[in-house]
Amino acid sequence: MLTKRKAENPNFTGSENKILTEFEKSKAKRAKLETKTEKKDKDSKLKNSLLKVKKNTQIPDDSLIPKNRSITTKKGKDNKLQKRLPKVKKSAGIPNESKIPKNANTLGKKKLIKYGTKKKKSLPNGQKPDDVDWKEFKKAQKKLKEKRKEGSEPSRYQLSVKAKEVWEELRRDDTPEAKKAALCSNLYSTLRGNFNELIFAHDTVRVVECIVASAPLPIKQAVFDELKNNLMLIVKSKYAHFYILKVLRYGTKEQRQNVIQMFRGHVVSLLRHKIGSKVLETAYNDWANALERAEICQEFYGPEFKIFKEEGIYTLNDAVAKHPDKKVAFLNYLKEALEPVIEKGLFQHSVVHRLLFEYLSMCGEKEKEELIQSLRGACVEMLHTRDGARITMICLWHGTTKDRKAIGKSFKTHVLKICMEEHGYMALLALFDCMDDTVFVAKAILSEISSNIKEIAFHEHGRKVIMYLLAGRDTRYTHPQVIDILKQGDNNVH
Repeated sequence: MLTKRKAENPNFTGSENKILTEFEKSKAKRAKLETKTEKKDKDSKLKNSLLKVKKNTQIPDDSLIPKNRSITTKKGKDNKLQKRLPKVKKSAGIPNESKIPKNANTLGKKKLIKYGTKKKKSLPNGQKPDDVDWKEFKKAQKKLKEKRKEGSEPSRYQLSVKAKEVWEELRRDDTPEAKKAALCSNLYSTLRGNFNELIFAHDTVRVVECIVASAPLPIKQAVFDELKNNLMLIVKSKYAHFYILKVLRYGTKEQRQNVIQMFRGHVVSLLRHKIGSKVLETAYNDWANALERAEICQEFYGPEFKIFKEEGIYTLNDAVAKHPDKKVAFLNYLKEALEPVIEKGLFQHSVVHRLLFEYLSMCGEKEKEELIQSLRGACVEMLHTRDGARITMICLWHGTTKDRKAIGKSFKTHVLKICMEEHGYMALLALFDCMDDTVFVAKAILSEISSNIKEIAFHEHGRKVIMYLLAGRDTRYTHPQVIDILKQGDNNVH
């Protein structure tokens, strides 16, 4: 308005001229502020877009991004700014949009697993699901599966399939005995010459086991003769060792003796083996006679007993009495043989219990202390045998206060079962004699006895524990032999 008036009126005064100049200055300032705000808006938009990219990709700090550049990523803006954008991105460490992965928003996030969903089957020749005959497709898939199972020896696979078909009928309880004999002879004629390969498979070993359990003696003997050269491999096999257990149960006396003789020279290594130790324990505990058991234990006394067995040596005490100069050598060899067994935690076998009891009965005090520290947590696993109960009693008598407390803690939640054990109840009597911490005994042992008092009192072994607590070593309630055994712990060091 002022400029119009100045142009129209030639007599425009000086005061009005001053007002005009001030107005123009303020207008220029306003224009500058508008440009600054526009730049700020553009910079903020650029910053927001950069932050979005920064979340999905790894870029350096914002200090690297130049502040004096007005950049925009929206379409339809100035082409010069669009040309500048790659340079700014490069200086800021931002990758090109073409190189940013499509799934950038999900990078670094955990994938959600959908349970119960199945993978889509790939159809041949790019066919659609509606065009496929699904019955034919399933048959083709089944054939492919059979080919994979056949592997490089299809004849052996077909042989196992035939054998399992016969076995399915043979193992049924309602199959007559006459038919079972015919099926066994048919099965043997089919598998003859292939038992050494089929025995190590998880499915065909069951067929061989069924033959041993159901077949007539000539067929059992023929199968055993074919396999007897590989018995040591079979004993250590995960699946094949079940055949040896069946031979021990259903085989002839000669076959059992052959199996036990096969252990000769390999007893120490078998006892350390996780699977072989089970077979050795079954043979030793259930089927071996006194002489065969003695020969098995002799191999732990010295290396010479692996080859040359001596008559009259049934225990370590007998071996020391016959060879007194070799006592230290016998004890050292027995300790070395038992250390790996203790480390592996194979405490449930009765062979181990016998050997540990013999060693603890003859070794010195220092060796006892070392072994008791290793056994104190495992005593509860050995109470089901006579030797195992004696080992626990020795550990209680000769162990420190700490050892006794550890043994007592291992009895927790098992007190009812220990009271009813044929030999295990004696370990509780020894604990009552030598444990000084009566508060601990009341909490850990007596509380469980009182909560099951009726069940324990009416049990033939359980009532002996209650009578010992009430009457002590009274021969009217506790057998004199049991009292004599308990007296062995009266003069212990601790």
